[in-house]
Amino acid sequence: MECPNCGQEIGGARKCPYCSADLNDTSWTVIRQVNPPEDLIIESLLQSFAIPVRIIPRETLGSLYPTTIGPISRISIAVPSYLADKAVRLLEAEISPDDAQNQR
Repeated sequence: MECPNCGQEIGGARKCPYCSADLNDTSWTVIRQVNPPEDLIIESLLQSFAIPVRIIPRETLGSLYPTTIGPISRISIAVPSYLADKAVRLLEAEISPDDAQNQR
């Protein structure tokens, strides 16, 4: 992962050793809403490219009555705002034309 402040490669560090930027203070952007288990697949893919991921479960009946289908089960996937474009491009590259047609 690159530091958003100085552009140096910092791996998975939460504070840049070069410019001392605190990456915990960054804003996050929701890039996609999915149903389980797609959230785990996307999380794994993004992390393999050193993109931090936050999984945000829906805060409704799903927390009382866990479900894996329908609108109650929707999960938001968020990444640091400065990496959102890169994350979206990676996800789009992973969808083949056949997959895209099947999702319509």
